Amino acid sequence: MNGSVMNSIAEWKDIKKRLGDATKRINQLAKKELKSIKDADAFEKLLQGLSLETLKNELEDWRRESLDFIRSEWELLRKNFRKAESQFIREKKDEGVPIKELDRAWRVGPLKLLFNDQKCTVKIVYNEQAVVNQEVVADSEDIRKLYDKAQKQLKKVELPFEKLAEIFWQAYEKGCLLACKKNTEDLPIKDFYQEVRVELFRTNMIPRKIKSFPEWAFLYNLDVYVSNCSKIPEEKRLLLKSGGQLEIQRNMGMVVNGLDPLKEYKTVCYVGRYVR
Repeated sequence: MNGSVMNSIAEWKDIKKRLGDATKRINQLAKKELKSIKDADAFEKLLQGLSLETLKNELEDWRRESLDFIRSEWELLRKNFRKAESQFIREKKDEGVPIKELDRAWRVGPLKLLFNDQKCTVKIVYNEQAVVNQEVVADSEDIRKLYDKAQKQLKKVELPFEKLAEIFWQAYEKGCLLACKKNTEDLPIKDFYQEVRVELFRTNMIPRKIKSFPEWAFLYNLDVYVSNCSKIPEEKRLLLKSGGQLEIQRNMGMVVNGLDPLKEYKTVCYVGRYVR
């Protein structure tokens, strides 16, 4: 723990002690008993102890000092947080990682980091789905650890490509079979996601330590699939299709295109057969 932190902790302990001293005197007064209504000395001591002006000034001094301390420390924390953010981004740029700046967020490689200045927290998402939930960070090393953790999570859920292509095709065919009454070969993306999960459980392909197959894991594999779809025979190749504005407003779509931060996100609503 550095000297600055130690000084801040010591200062806050001193502020708390002064409040404790004031409240202790108030508690002592609250416990005093009058032995007799003729006890003038007791009345005089109570009046002295309950001097409104004295108590008011003492508590107001404590309140003002506490507010000054909290505001100063909070501003310092936020300043250090912004420095940590800048340092992390600078380090990633030096490493050659593709980066795109957004509004209080950065796309760094395949991941998006959301920075909250008020709470000094970072949340990491893939295609807008949380991979690492909001956590407090103190320096750039904390951010790097969270980023590395999120990257490991992505790699942990990445399926072997040949198996991924087969699972996606089986999920699509079964989903279309269930939806055959609709007379369409376009399967809603969220129905497709559920069918993929069923296929993964059926084939025992859920990656270890992943209790389910969360949406971010599906979307990551979906982007991997799309980026490598030229390797798949055309007769078994799938195509992502965007929906209309109404479908998007009804939350029928999913965000894709997360692998490359220099490409824009887009929302897709359906999965269909590839047509040349």
